[in-house]
Amino acid sequence: MEQPVECPQPMVIEKRRDVRVESLNYGYVVRIDCHSFAIETVDKLNKKLNEYFLDPEGIERKWNESKKL
Repeated sequence: MEQPVECPQPMVIEKRRDVRVESLNYGYVVRIDCHSFAIETVDKLNKKLNEYFLDPEGIERKWNESKKL
């Protein structure tokens, strides 16, 4: 009998991204690589950064398709 062949797992390639948050008098500017976003409140900042860090590729794809976060 032939032994089953184990298929290799797909390679996960993670891109390193430069993430910067600048605090302003009226909100925040978030810079991720070459993109910049204005965010009004700390609650929204926390929510959006959390979403991004959990699924950076999905959020980037969403941004590139619709230009909305």
